[in-house]
Amino acid sequence: MQTETLKLTGMSSDACGENVKRALESLDGVASASVSVSCNKVVVQFDEDRLAKQQLHAAIKQAGYGVVSVRAVDLSGNGGGSCCGGCGCG
Repeated sequence: MQTETLKLTGMSSDACGENVKRALESLDGVASASVSVSCNKVVVQFDEDRLAKQQLHAAIKQAGYGVVSVRAVDLSGNGGGSCCGGCGCG
C-alpha cells in the first residue's frame, strides 16, 4: 500500500469533499480516502500495483476538482508534513 497526499483546488464545502472521497474510493485499488476541505487536501491509501497516481488525478479532475501537487506521506506515524494547521490534519 502507498499513501499520497494530494493538494486540491475547487472544494468549497463538505459536499465537495464527499464528491472527491466517493470518486477516489470508487477506483479499484483505493483502500481509503480522507478529505479535509479546510486544508484543501486528500490523503489516499492505494495499491500501487493496481492503480497509478495519474488515475487518482484523473478521477479527481473528472469529479470537477483540480490537483495542485502530490507528495508521498511518511508512514512512520508523524505525518511527514503539515497543512494550514486549522483542522489538525497535518
